[in-house]
Amino acid sequence: MFHAFLTREEETVDMRRLFLPLALSVLLAGPAHAANKGAIDIASTLGPITPVCAAEIPCNGPAEGVRIVVVQRGLTVARAITNQRGRVRISIVPGRYLVTASYGACSRLRAESVSVRVTSGRISHVRFAFDTGIR
Repeated sequence: MFHAFLTREEETVDMRRLFLPLALSVLLAGPAHAANKGAIDIASTLGPITPVCAAEIPCNGPAEGVRIVVVQRGLTVARAITNQRGRVRISIVPGRYLVTASYGACSRLRAESVSVRVTSGRISHVRFAFDTGIR
């Protein structure tokens, strides 16, 4: 029976030979994975926001607090809420998604859905417009 025993110096050299290629592959794989993502840029508006629209008073404004749910094959893959400007951007892997935006409280809840295709390195734009009912 043959037993091979390594000295501490030999073990260290062998571990360096293993570690260096492994570390390099992890570092190089990180940016490649990030480059494989795309994004969904969502803008939501609310209007009319005043009973009478005029040139100096806009009819529509940003819809802050819109709840966004992104679904793929029946599974929720992302959730977000629009900011003060009515916008949110979601970084996501390429594929086809159903994006649903909901706005309002329980009795006045309004929701819209749209299908969107995300491609690698690209931004897919989605717009939602919610009617306030002001007339």
